[in-house]
Amino acid sequence: MVRLFALVLLLVTMPTLAFADDAERVEKHKIGAMKGDYQDQRNLAYTLSTSSDPFVENKMLGCAWRKLILLSGSQRIDATDIQNEKFYCGKLSPEEQAVATKQAERLYKEIY
Repeated sequence: MVRLFALVLLLVTMPTLAFADDAERVEKHKIGAMKGDYQDQRNLAYTLSTSSDPFVENKMLGCAWRKLILLSGSQRIDATDIQNEKFYCGKLSPEEQAVATKQAERLYKEIY
């Protein structure tokens, strides 16, 4: 019975732990991303685009970061960055993509 209770408790708290991890990841990567760190920008875009936490997930902002990566002109940009922008931004409506583009432009001015 104690094992069953422990298992149920673990299963109930696991999503909460995952959500906390995503929120922490966003905060951690946002610091580097705002300083122009390419890998932090990629990681931030990924977390925003794929989080299962409704308070973290922001597909438009994730798309904006993907667009910013391409705008940045970083030497580290590769084919996966182009594919990721097409894949994740392609899930948005044209209106959402337009908002993401404007956000990417604002972020670019702030960072670079």
